Amino acid sequence: MNSPYRKRRTVKEQAIEFINVSKSFERGAVQAVVDLSLSVGRGEVFGLIGPNGAGKTTSLKLLAGILKPDKGEIRCLGVSSAREPLRVRGMTGYAGAEPLLYERMTGFQFLGFIARMYRIDRKEALRRIDELAGRFSLREQLPEQIASYPYGVKQKLSLTAVFLHEPDVVILDEPFNGLDPMALSALIESLKTLVRAHATVFLSSYLMDLVEKVCTRVGVLRRGTLLAADKIFRLKRQGGVRRATLEEAFVELVK
Repeated sequence: MNSPYRKRRTVKEQAIEFINVSKSFERGAVQAVVDLSLSVGRGEVFGLIGPNGAGKTTSLKLLAGILKPDKGEIRCLGVSSAREPLRVRGMTGYAGAEPLLYERMTGFQFLGFIARMYRIDRKEALRRIDELAGRFSLREQLPEQIASYPYGVKQKLSLTAVFLHEPDVVILDEPFNGLDPMALSALIESLKTLVRAHATVFLSSYLMDLVEKVCTRVGVLRRGTLLAADKIFRLKRQGGVRRATLEEAFVELVK
């Protein structure tokens, strides 16, 4: 498959940096993220896992510039997500757990809107839309109104929109939800293509088998605190005990 992604620099550098980041809600009553320090290099697929309420979604929104930290700093390719959120959004692609789409539009209109927002040349935009729609089996649905789509098709459209402008950093919250086996395979191949182009992926998921399949490193959150961040094979061997799966290692870490 031809890569739709341009080649990035191969220089080893940090694509994502959380530096002593904290975020609370309800006037400090709910500590969503607590003193989080974490770095992710270019070309990595980093998975953030944890129980419900661990702070995964908040961490992703902080990185995307949707939320501002109470304390600390987040950098995306050296740019502060709090001080320059628009610049960060220009170099990232973000898809939340619930697809945020303009439901009165057709799928094609929505992707055209995204292409114009990122100032993609019309001819190039049409080429990318056709390629991505083919990859995610969306061509038949694109002329239809988004409001008529089932959840799985909305998820595929949301992912297509993320990949459309060829971001350097892709941020995905529960990206595997609602995908059929063909779409799941397309997503995994898309993530591999990104890595080959030296882009970076930062995702969260509770589907441990898929995290283990696609991620190069994993961070474990509990109650907003990072318990561990390492390559999966090392997490499986923590404490001198070898565990068969990432899920077993996760349960041991958070219990």
